[in-house]
Amino acid sequence: MDFCKQLGCVTLAVCFWTAASAQSSTLTVQVTNVKNIRGKILFALFNRAEGFPETHQKAFRLYEAIPVKGTTTVTFDNLPHGTYALAVFHDENLDAKLNTNFVGIPKEPYGFSNNARPAFSAPGFKDASFVFQRAQAVSIQIK
Repeated sequence: MDFCKQLGCVTLAVCFWTAASAQSSTLTVQVTNVKNIRGKILFALFNRAEGFPETHQKAFRLYEAIPVKGTTTVTFDNLPHGTYALAVFHDENLDAKLNTNFVGIPKEPYGFSNNARPAFSAPGFKDASFVFQRAQAVSIQIK
């Protein structure tokens, strides 16, 4: 009888764990075409247009990763449902900024969600945004 009570508790705990896991929400980001392992790759995930993509202090979440030649993968856990846009750059010299030449063209590799690449400026939030649904595991790739 005691064993059945214990089994019932274990079953209940597994049910709660399964329900909680089903509601978890993760965003996996794969950055492809990483050419070298110098520095860090910096990620700024925005949940609103304000500050995107230049003002990282206004990002919803920031993340940094050690580069892996070829593809670097990171995961953002426990994200609420919403619309997001992601800005990424490879900070090869570890100065925490996207270095540019004298006319403002980036000298370090960079990318945005949706692989948005306007010709003469950084993309707007609308160009790089995507809808993230809670309780789904979502994977995006940035080149």
